[in-house]
Amino acid sequence: MAQQPVSRARMVVAIIATAVFLGMPLLGWLATVYTDWLWYLDLGEQQVFIVRIVSSVATAAIFGVFAFATIFVNVRIARGLAPRAVL
Repeated sequence: MAQQPVSRARMVVAIIATAVFLGMPLLGWLATVYTDWLWYLDLGEQQVFIVRIVSSVATAAIFGVFAFATIFVNVRIARGLAPRAVL
């Protein structure tokens, strides 16, 4: 049984659905960040907002590097221990 090619309309619908699925949480997050910015701006404490954002980004970056290093070392060890026929 031959596979039927995916129609162009189905592909467009899938892309739009994916964009909406991923875009909605992003829009919610952006609305929250913008609202927080306006609140800190109204209080005259923009520096506190900036420090909060920078510290969050720095923490995420440090965790990301640590997670990548852990996974990278794990994969290297696993590939070293695997039999050659599997690789």
